[in-house]
Amino acid sequence: MDTEKVQGAVADAVGQVGKAARDVLDEASVKVSGKSRELREKARQLYADASMLMRERTADSPFAALGVAALAGFLIGVIWGSARNDSTVANAPSGYRRPRRRRY
Repeated sequence: MDTEKVQGAVADAVGQVGKAARDVLDEASVKVSGKSRELREKARQLYADASMLMRERTADSPFAALGVAALAGFLIGVIWGSARNDSTVANAPSGYRRPRRRRY
């Protein structure tokens, strides 16, 4: 009979701990959900502000915008080209080098 009382008390304690844990997790998830909504709205506002600023700047000085776009394209091309011309092969044994291309 004593073991039944102990088992009942343990079951009650586990139930109470489980309920408390659920309450804490529910509260935390509500806080995180609210914070994520808030951050999402801030990101949308920043995007809207940035796009409006870009439209205004482009309308004010289209050649400057064209120059910035050309520079960005050039830099991306340089980075991409240097990554493609790497003489080592990623998963090859050490010391292996890619054969050079023939130039005509």
